[in-house]
Amino acid sequence: MHKCRICGSNTIPLLKMPNMPSRSQFFPTEETLNLDKPTTLNIVQCSACGLIQLNNEPVSYYKEVIRATSVSKEMRKFRIHQLKKFIEKYRLSRKKG
Repeated sequence: MHKCRICGSNTIPLLKMPNMPSRSQFFPTEETLNLDKPTTLNIVQCSACGLIQLNNEPVSYYKEVIRATSVSKEMRKFRIHQLKKFIEKYRLSRKKG
């Protein structure tokens, strides 16, 4: 059974999405489409904290992907407060890995 990435509890299968692109970068061209291998996305939810997540292995280039977001000062303040509550609720302060 898959364990939650946040709290380590068991997850519950929610949805399987077959025949999805195997990567979100480097989509195949017409010439390479026949070499592409689709994948099934397995979406699960944590039975304890409720986090919805994929239980698939990450793509080989996941550490090289650049993610950029922009948020307002109000949203940043809200998210920090939300994260502090989450850490408090699941007693995650000073815990590793």
